[in-house]
Amino acid sequence: MRDRRFVSTIAQAASSYALIDLGTLKTYLGITGTAQDAVLSLWLNAASTAAQKFTSNPFVVETRFDQYWPTHDGPPWTVRNRPDSLLLQRRPVTNPASPSLTRPPAVPVVTTASGGALAARAYYIRLSYVTAYGETAAGVELRAPVAASNLATVASPAADHYALATGWNVYAGTASGAETLQNSSPIAIGTAWTEPSTGLTAGAAMPSYALVVESHGGPNAPLPPLSTTYPANLLGGEVPLAEGVDFLIDATEGEIARLNRSGESHGWRASYICALYTAGYAAVPPDVVETVSEMVKQRYYAQQRDPMARSVDVTGVLSTSYWFGNGPGSDTDMPPHIQARLERYRTPVIG
Repeated sequence: MRDRRFVSTIAQAASSYALIDLGTLKTYLGITGTAQDAVLSLWLNAASTAAQKFTSNPFVVETRFDQYWPTHDGPPWTVRNRPDSLLLQRRPVTNPASPSLTRPPAVPVVTTASGGALAARAYYIRLSYVTAYGETAAGVELRAPVAASNLATVASPAADHYALATGWNVYAGTASGAETLQNSSPIAIGTAWTEPSTGLTAGAAMPSYALVVESHGGPNAPLPPLSTTYPANLLGGEVPLAEGVDFLIDATEGEIARLNRSGESHGWRASYICALYTAGYAAVPPDVVETVSEMVKQRYYAQQRDPMARSVDVTGVLSTSYWFGNGPGSDTDMPPHIQARLERYRTPVIG
């Protein structure tokens, strides 16, 4: 897809962006005791950041929200059906494939009514369908304020696009992305859910499937307004898509292919597309761990010398010649063998 306008944000950050833990690093360096833990942690974080910036790849698992505003060929249309895939910002994708074979629900419809004695609050709500094959991804999130001494009611979503749903689930919480299941069993289509007078329950986590949404707002459709909530306030007419029917994800390459009714890739024609997914390595690759450790090792053994020294010569006693990294005037402070190891993990940057 050419001339892509693209924004990627972190919907849920990793718990840590260090690419190796302190204990493993000390094993590499042959260090025991804790006297140098503080400085080793600083170098560890710096080396991890350097590797991540060089590769444009955080390696660790995080949840991303990618948004696309693709441009299209103007008349005369010489290419009417380009089967281009969307390239996600991060890879490999770690979401399992949804087996449901239908589309998730769109934005929930939430009302409130007097009841209970709860304080004023705001809920984040997402819905899913349940079919004979499994559950869909949780759909588009809505932030719903609820006044004091009121209870929230979520209307049933309409019948699903492929007419496979036998019920639906409601996920709600007080923080975006942290919604949990509120019903003990799937709710029948056409039946609403009302919050208990005691408030939300801490049920099961949302299904971990990727959510892909497209909108056909037309060429003059406005951009979605700024929002602190994913992905509330999308363009009008947003359509969550069915995995395995409307799209497929190449987890290794981080690409999403749009499918037609025959199951063939036929290109993306929407004016707005977004994807919520998780990506990264469950375990940082061993060669990356070793590379980061070596970057720290260079700093560790360079503590007592001038890193800019190029040659030291005591005739008959000592002859030393070194620079830290590639030396003055180089494009990077990484030695060539470090760059070569990281090169294979570089992620294309969409500009």
